[in-house]
Amino acid sequence: MKRKLCHPELLFVILSEAKDLKEILRLCLRMTVMYIFFSGICYAGTGSPQVCHLANCVGVEVVSKPEDLQRGLMYRKGLEQDRGMFFVFTYDDRHPFWMKNMTFDLDMVWISQAGRIVFIGQNIPACKTDPCPVYTPNQPCRYVLELSRGYIASHGWKVGDDLTIPSSDLKNIGQHG
Repeated sequence: MKRKLCHPELLFVILSEAKDLKEILRLCLRMTVMYIFFSGICYAGTGSPQVCHLANCVGVEVVSKPEDLQRGLMYRKGLEQDRGMFFVFTYDDRHPFWMKNMTFDLDMVWISQAGRIVFIGQNIPACKTDPCPVYTPNQPCRYVLELSRGYIASHGWKVGDDLTIPSSDLKNIGQHG
């Protein structure tokens, strides 16, 4: 059985094959470029992380603190078409959402820890009267992405699609915050 190398071991194996300092620096630069390319982090011109579906990316505000998870987009006036809010939970569950104190409609995407879309809610209306409806996925997820109403349909996202989500540092932020 072949053993899978973790990042530090892989780094050691690659660097131990270098012949001189120049080659070590060249390999480090190449690995840095590869890490940025494959890590799942894309940055918009504003420096914010993005969630990508194929070649289509949206800039996201990442939230993980309990008070931010609860507040979400409440009381905001709107959401730009290419922006979203990315909710990071500390555990997998059927995380329910509602639209209380919202002033605009949303699309919601529930996402597994592996980055696969497990449930979609499209054109979810802002709640006008109590009690507000609760929207719950049919299977557990780790993340939820809120987008402008109509975004999912206009970009062809569907259950089962894989997303490139922010790097492992951002994915695990909820475990430390």
